Amino acid sequence: MAAGHGGQILLAESTAGLLSGIDLVDLGPRRLRDVPTPVGVFQVRAPGLRTDFPPLRALDTSRGNLRSATSSFIGRESELDDVQATVKAHRLVTLTSLGEANIPWWSVQRPIL
Repeated sequence: MAAGHGGQILLAESTAGLLSGIDLVDLGPRRLRDVPTPVGVFQVRAPGLRTDFPPLRALDTSRGNLRSATSSFIGRESELDDVQATVKAHRLVTLTSLGEANIPWWSVQRPIL
C-alpha cells in the first residue's frame, strides 16, 4: 500500500481477517487511491518491528473538508425536505441565511442525487 512508510507492514481488512496468531493494530478505515470505498487498514506489530510511524498517507473517510455534525438539526426535517425538493426542481439553488445558520451543514445533510 502506498499509504504506508518505510518499514511499516500494512494489511487490508480482507487480508487481516484471514490471519490468526499475528498481532495487528487497527488503523481504521481509509480511502485509498483507485479504491472506490473505504478500506480497513491494519498494521502488523511484532518484536523487532518499529511501532511509531507518521500518519498514513491516505485520506480519512470524512465527507470532504467539512467537520462532522456535532448535533442534529432537530425539528428541521420539513426545511430539509423543502431544500431537497427545490434542488430537484431547479438547476441552480442558492441558500442564504442569517449569521446563525450553517449553510455547509445543510448542504451535506441530504444527498440530492
